[in-house]
Amino acid sequence: MADATNLEPQDAAAAEDDRSDLESLSGKASHSSLDSLELERLELAHDLWLLTWRGVLCISPKRGSAKRVLDLGTGTGVWAMDFADEQIGTTVIGVDLSPT
Repeated sequence: MADATNLEPQDAAAAEDDRSDLESLSGKASHSSLDSLELERLELAHDLWLLTWRGVLCISPKRGSAKRVLDLGTGTGVWAMDFADEQIGTTVIGVDLSPT
C-alpha cells in the first residue's frame, strides 16, 4: 500500500479504505501503518530473541536441510533476511499485512 501523503486525493481515500478493510478483518487496529517507534520495537524484540537463543535463528531440527521457509507475520523482515543469509540455498518468503 502506498503512503497516503504522496497520493492524489482520490487515491488517498482508496488507501484509507484499504487500511480500514484490514483493520475490520481482525476486529481491531492492525499494524498496517507501522510508525518508526513500532519498527524500532520489532527490531529490538528480534535482537532480544537472538540474545535469548544465543544467536540461533531457528531451533527446528530441519533447519539445515530446509529448502523453503515461510515466515508468516514477518514484520520488518529482519528474521527472514538474517535466516536467508545464514542458510545459503534456502528460499525464504516473508509475508505480512504491512507493506514495510
